[in-house]
Amino acid sequence: MTRDARLWIITRKHPPAVGGMEELSRQVVGQLLRRRPATVISWGHSQLWLPAFLVGASVALLSGIVRGRVAVLLLGDPVLAMLGWLASRLGVPVVCIVHGLDVTWRNSVYQGYLRAFFWRRLSAYVCISQHTAELVLARGTTPDRVFVVPVGVAVCDAVTAAKVDGDPVLLFVGRLVTRKGAAWFVRTVLPSLV
Repeated sequence: MTRDARLWIITRKHPPAVGGMEELSRQVVGQLLRRRPATVISWGHSQLWLPAFLVGASVALLSGIVRGRVAVLLLGDPVLAMLGWLASRLGVPVVCIVHGLDVTWRNSVYQGYLRAFFWRRLSAYVCISQHTAELVLARGTTPDRVFVVPVGVAVCDAVTAAKVDGDPVLLFVGRLVTRKGAAWFVRTVLPSLV
């Protein structure tokens, strides 16, 4: 490793693409770049072209490792695990952000991929919730490698508390899809709160 070695970040879900993972990636990359120099390799386009991105990212990563420029590799999600496996085999510490569905997706080929390249192969797993951490631990990862950093919301100084008169207001932030649990909450929990 050279004195020029730095943090490398590889993410496949990044703006200009739109979504929760993309916004999280934008925030994480932005905050890390404010604190230290880093090399960022990102893909913010259709996942249809993901194989081409992976080839390009692999070539760039290998080049960086050979030149001693990669101190630590941060992966945006487990889909990039093969890159992490490669870097870790070459002596680079690898950290991966884990979101949840990216480890529970019920596809046998994908689960085989995780067994081969992800579970117990990386230096650290940064989970966005305690539930996600429990999923990672259940697959045999040791607790000393699992960290929970909940997704937060940056509130600017101009935001003030809203006063709402009348009935309580409930806010849900997320896509209205089954796995997010909004319908379950309304059906199961909300009646007991009344």
